[in-house]
Amino acid sequence: LIDIAASAVALVMLSPLLIGVAVMIKLTSKGPVFFRQTRVGLHGAHFSLLKFRSMVVDAEALKEKLMKLNEQTGPVFKMKH
Repeated sequence: LIDIAASAVALVMLSPLLIGVAVMIKLTSKGPVFFRQTRVGLHGAHFSLLKFRSMVVDAEALKEKLMKLNEQTGPVFKMKH
């Protein structure tokens, strides 16, 4: 109960900031404000993740084309430029 109450209070207090971020994303780029992705969690359980979009709209499709420029090993994909 404490977790739910604290989360609700935090969401209310942070809502002006979250709305500002959403407006900035919408004003500076085309496409949706949020990015949805399926990830794998504990014991292989799949869950849907929703977050503010911080990349181009078709980033996952472009990733395959850019894989040769990956600067990391393993499941991580990183590029400086």
